[in-house]
Amino acid sequence: EVPEIIMVSPTPDGHVNNIVLAAAAVAGVDRVFTVGGAQAIAALTYGTETIPPVDKIVGPGNAYVATAKRQVFGKVGIDMIAGPSEILILADASIPADWIVTDMFAQAEHDEDAQAILISTDGNYLDAVEKSVQKLLKGRPRREIIEASLKKRGALIQVNTIDEAVKLINARLGRADIIFSSDENATGILVEVGGQSVGKLVCADQVWALGIGRETLAGQGNWLAKWVKLEIQQCELRKAAFTDSLTGAWNRRYFSRYLDAAISQSRIARQPLTVMVFDIDGFKHYNDTYGHGAGDEILIQTVKLLTSVIRPSDRVCRVGGDEFAVIFYEPNGPRDAKSKPLESIYQIARRFQEQICTHRFPKLGAEALGTLTVSGGLASYPWDGHDAESLLEQADQLAMESKRNGKNAMTLGPGAQSMCNKK
Repeated sequence: EVPEIIMVSPTPDGHVNNIVLAAAAVAGVDRVFTVGGAQAIAALTYGTETIPPVDKIVGPGNAYVATAKRQVFGKVGIDMIAGPSEILILADASIPADWIVTDMFAQAEHDEDAQAILISTDGNYLDAVEKSVQKLLKGRPRREIIEASLKKRGALIQVNTIDEAVKLINARLGRADIIFSSDENATGILVEVGGQSVGKLVCADQVWALGIGRETLAGQGNWLAKWVKLEIQQCELRKAAFTDSLTGAWNRRYFSRYLDAAISQSRIARQPLTVMVFDIDGFKHYNDTYGHGAGDEILIQTVKLLTSVIRPSDRVCRVGGDEFAVIFYEPNGPRDAKSKPLESIYQIARRFQEQICTHRFPKLGAEALGTLTVSGGLASYPWDGHDAESLLEQADQLAMESKRNGKNAMTLGPGAQSMCNKK
């Protein structure tokens, strides 16, 4: 137990920071002296008329403080001879930008050689942080030092993959032989997330990695674990944001974004694109008669059946209660150069109809087999619509036409029909 704790803290222009004093009280400090810098290190080492010599000095400081601690080491104990203050932050938009900037400023204000780096997968978040830097700089007492530090050594880095994160590790350590491996038999630093191994950080120079570099590599492994965890969280968030939790299909948000992007690409590549909109005929009857569990089963099985007949590049989306949309699009063109893309899509739609009609839905009791049908419409770009809004509107109108014509039908748009009838 330490019998007495003494703290030194500078008071520029005689101003005493009440927050610092509050922190000192919480930490159990006995006496506070208003002095800082290299002179404070000297005073704590040798003593003065008012400041007693101490047994050990701990705490950060600028380059002058670090040099002073190096000079007195041996005469007094110290925690470490630190280099320039630095912080490396890994964050996403779940953390307010102002909080991140405050952490960066806490290091950057030490001196111009301090380093504050933020890494994120989200470019928009990095933009928000940059705006926050400009906002919070106003009125900072050490603004010039912070600005010089951030300009000289600060960075906002967008990283999209684990491979890029490993490149950063190599760059920080001045190496080029460190990799992230999923090989359980590899010799390296274990990287764990939530108590589960996700791989190992492996260095080709095993002598260094298992010797003097082990502690350094372990620290980088801990940092990489946070990165892997963030990537996992990003995947989970993306899944939650863009997929329907019941059926596993893409949701309406994804549908809108993907359709816009696919049409833009289709326009450039001069490739056709088709949207099919459909719903389940009489779904309310099944839901009301057999309960929501039966309704859920119908929706889930509908997506499974549709997924089994479409192409890998096509997208199944749930856009409403029992309303679905499928984006038929092959960005690289049809696999068979002689095939008629629109005709094959119509065939896919018909096969899906047949599967629905013949599939057994156990929860529908006496209506389990052969009673369920779907009706929809197919609209193709560029013939039936020139953008996402007009294409979707046309497909929806065609689906309504199918309903009016007796249900259990798929209606093609004029442009799509014309293309299918070409010899």
